[in-house]
Amino acid sequence: MTEMPLEAVKLPFELYPANELSKNVGLIVLASDEVGAQAFTKIMSDYDLRLFVTRARYSDESNNFELVGGFENVAQTLPPPGSLDVLAFNCTSATVQLGAERVLSVLSALRPGIRYTTPGIGGLAALEHLQVRKISLLTPYRMDVHRLFVPFFNSNGFQVVREGTFDMSSDRDMCNLTRDSIFAAAKRMVEHSEAEALFVSCTSVPVVDCIADLEDHLGLPVVTSTQAEAWHALRLLEIDTSRSEKFGSLFGQRKMPSLDSEVQPFQNG
Repeated sequence: MTEMPLEAVKLPFELYPANELSKNVGLIVLASDEVGAQAFTKIMSDYDLRLFVTRARYSDESNNFELVGGFENVAQTLPPPGSLDVLAFNCTSATVQLGAERVLSVLSALRPGIRYTTPGIGGLAALEHLQVRKISLLTPYRMDVHRLFVPFFNSNGFQVVREGTFDMSSDRDMCNLTRDSIFAAAKRMVEHSEAEALFVSCTSVPVVDCIADLEDHLGLPVVTSTQAEAWHALRLLEIDTSRSEKFGSLFGQRKMPSLDSEVQPFQNG
């Protein structure tokens, strides 16, 4: 007996209107960073949005940062143009080495017409939001990279009153810094100083889970690379960030000021 071939049924469907879709964030992470993507994702999991993460190898010989294969090839691993609302590049030292304006230009060329952030750019916006000017700076970087950060902050209106680095070359070692090491170094950076806040640089430093405890330990606001980048991405999406107090006083603002009322370090979008 010959069986008759089945004929597929064409089914009706509906699509959600554009104004009901979740916001989409693209995140470019360095391949050697074993901490940053997870920390960023943990913060964003409190919010109704979709996160797309891709990884890239890099080189920074003689402080000349570049992605292996270029930003263009990395961007091709993200959803196509028109799909993202914010594009974030998850490297603080690259923002400082290349310059924030150049990084914004590169990101805007990859996905024109949306919003962009990095830990460095987000850090500046976060410090403005907290209305602080005098900061202490803690980084894990080797000394030649660390020295680039003081001019970066000074040129953007902040005074670094004390600075210190773990002077590390290995990203893996940065990812495995102990809580005790971070807390002891942070305390040394702020005690008996004029600092109004502490900035902890590098997305590889495992500090996001203990920001609130670190603030209690220091008695000062703490801004970190991943925390500031995630906060800034949410602000660019006009999302209320006050529900995430566990990630520090930056997220603990009960009343969200108007974006227009804050000093924006760079034109964005």
